[in-house]
Amino acid sequence: MAKMGKILMMFFLLFGFVITTEASIKVDPSRVIFHMEQGQRKTGSIQVYNNSNRELDLIAVLYDWELDEADNLVNYESGTLEHSLDDLIRFNPRQFTLGPGESQLVRFTITFPEEENPFERRGIIFFEHEDPLDEEDVMGAQLRTMIGTTVYALPEIYEISLYYLEGLVHESEDGTFWGAFLLGNNSPVHTRLEVDYNIINHRGAVIEEGRSEEKVILPQDVRGIYFPLEEDFEPGNYQLLFDINLVGIDFTISESISFEIE
Repeated sequence: MAKMGKILMMFFLLFGFVITTEASIKVDPSRVIFHMEQGQRKTGSIQVYNNSNRELDLIAVLYDWELDEADNLVNYESGTLEHSLDDLIRFNPRQFTLGPGESQLVRFTITFPEEENPFERRGIIFFEHEDPLDEEDVMGAQLRTMIGTTVYALPEIYEISLYYLEGLVHESEDGTFWGAFLLGNNSPVHTRLEVDYNIINHRGAVIEEGRSEEKVILPQDVRGIYFPLEEDFEPGNYQLLFDINLVGIDFTISESISFEIE
């Protein structure tokens, strides 16, 4: 996969800095999901707020993104990835100026492509502002403030295809225990899921139950799902029973992991 144009939320370059902050700029909402028919256009809006005490010149910039192995969002130049919204999105306005305490409603229109096998398109819209750094030893450096909204365009009709690979209960170096499993997503769209779990001891008694935080698996991806267990286990045999539930969709995968504590 091409890495040209790749950027992280925070990095240093020879001629500039880029940072993400909520101190001076805020956006609402932070996520937009459209379900669209082929060839359909939909318009959404983002409210951008200037929380600083000075005037800001802002520009809306679209980036591609994916998740790394630690579930961190990694950004790329728009048009780099297959699922890009590049050439499918328009802004109104794209550039604007906000005084202290002011806000701007930015509308964006997405046209979903017509294709034989439609699949998810996604991007992140960053609202960027640059300031020159007052540093004599960093000539020409710019401080770029970026805050963004993730945007998804999903086909109206699609088939969910998730599959469970394997799982285990892992003890980390600090003595804490984690439920862990691999889950694959062959769907043409991303999935959001939560894990409801119970731990049963050798007598069949439930000694712990809980729910994981929300996880995301992108299309055509295999991802490790991890969640902490709170029980201070005594030696013995146990079972971790869990349901993988998709958020907003009636779809569940039920699995179990047997493990022993020595």
